[in-house]
Amino acid sequence: MNSPIISIDHCAVRLGPGHALKDTSWQVMPGQHWALLGGNGAGKTTLMRLVRGDVHPAQGRPFGHEGRRSWDFGDGPTESALDARANIALISSDDQDAWVRSDRGYTGEELVCTGIYDTLALWGEPMQEDRDRARAQLEAIGAGEFADRNVLELSRGQGRLVHIARAMVRRPRILLLDEALEGLDQRMRQRILDALTAVAASGTQIILSTHHLPECPPFLTHAALMCAGTLERTGTATELLARDTPITCAPTLMIEPPRPTADSGVGALLHLEGVSVIRGGRKVLSDINWTVRPGEHWAVLGANGAGKSTLAALATGELRPTTGALAWFGQSDLVNVWNIRKRIGLVSPELQAKYRYNITGLELVTSGFFSSIGLYDRANARQIDRASQCLALTGMQGFEDRPIRSLSYGQIRRLIIARAMVTRPPLLILDEPCAGLDPAARAGFLEGLEALETDGTTLICISHRPEEIPANIQRALVLEQGVATYCGPLDRAPGQR
Repeated sequence: MNSPIISIDHCAVRLGPGHALKDTSWQVMPGQHWALLGGNGAGKTTLMRLVRGDVHPAQGRPFGHEGRRSWDFGDGPTESALDARANIALISSDDQDAWVRSDRGYTGEELVCTGIYDTLALWGEPMQEDRDRARAQLEAIGAGEFADRNVLELSRGQGRLVHIARAMVRRPRILLLDEALEGLDQRMRQRILDALTAVAASGTQIILSTHHLPECPPFLTHAALMCAGTLERTGTATELLARDTPITCAPTLMIEPPRPTADSGVGALLHLEGVSVIRGGRKVLSDINWTVRPGEHWAVLGANGAGKSTLAALATGELRPTTGALAWFGQSDLVNVWNIRKRIGLVSPELQAKYRYNITGLELVTSGFFSSIGLYDRANARQIDRASQCLALTGMQGFEDRPIRSLSYGQIRRLIIARAMVTRPPLLILDEPCAGLDPAARAGFLEGLEALETDGTTLICISHRPEEIPANIQRALVLEQGVATYCGPLDRAPGQR
């Protein structure tokens, strides 16, 4: 009889003041491919990191058992986390964010080379055979065009492709994918799913977590449902991937409509005239003309690399045009950008990635009052009260004092949403806002956004998923390779509803 390749026996993991995993037992047999299902904070990411050896079981007997974990990669059982890391690769939004924070200007080829040695930096010039191997892996998943590109200049979806190549370059026995399809357009998602199917057929076992049941690949053999740090159910993929399987136990996230402000009826909120942006010698936006007026809710659509996130960076003042004119609230781009940012709410993966310090949930939310990354000013009583309201509205009440590094990616996303709400901004920019949210949180968030139409807040929503565009959005700007190819009613936009 085959030994399990992964064996988790009564393990608990403590992160911050509580246990992210509680008395968890799980076995993965050779040849099995698993889906981990569950809401934000259910413990999926922690279980994956326990499997890979990145975190360790809690010491002692918090649940009456001494937890153990072991692996068997064909040479007999081992409890060495180093052996696990040598045979298991992980792809996650958190790890991709860590590379953004490191601010290393690697090319795609160089980043994939770091995967050969499982290091976070290159400590010397890569050997030619390693460069050739990295390029071959990029080509194998259809990302060869990014080999010579600076990864910091890639879109989130393009960067995800490079990170997948980095994980696969070592030919791991097990590939862990933690919401790895988030931030990819339909074409890229399908390309990755096709690549994963080939990986599974080659003998690499795959364990993935997801909130999107329709995206589960057909090669999955088993699934597990998690809730509040425990494995509630395990079984075959056919049993647990049924359409009526509930995959969340988290409270529904509801958005309070911001109050109207004096800016809501005066002039254009955002105006771009002949705007172009050149980054790394490439024109990523070309001659964009676009005006957003109060009450006009917009969707910005396009494939990965089309320029959508660059447009969002322009809209928030984080990036300046190379050529052309940009104005907010009827004022030119010569005004104090910090004052502008205080009137714009932002939710984006890039903003979330910048929170590198282990601040508390309340500190993250109150930083929205100061348009800062982290909290460097003392919030007053009124601001703390408003931040507490937003925490409650996003289902994060009780997380005021929790360090953000002890939270899941989806829970931190809820805090980012609360941060965007605290100032009741007249303009709210949502760049893939539902990435990392479980279905209940996503539904509640979209329901709240649809209520904003009569309350003076104007929305700009960037998303690859039509189902994540609020129903009150009626206009669309479509970008293709940095060029605006369509600007008009959403229902007439190419390929849309």
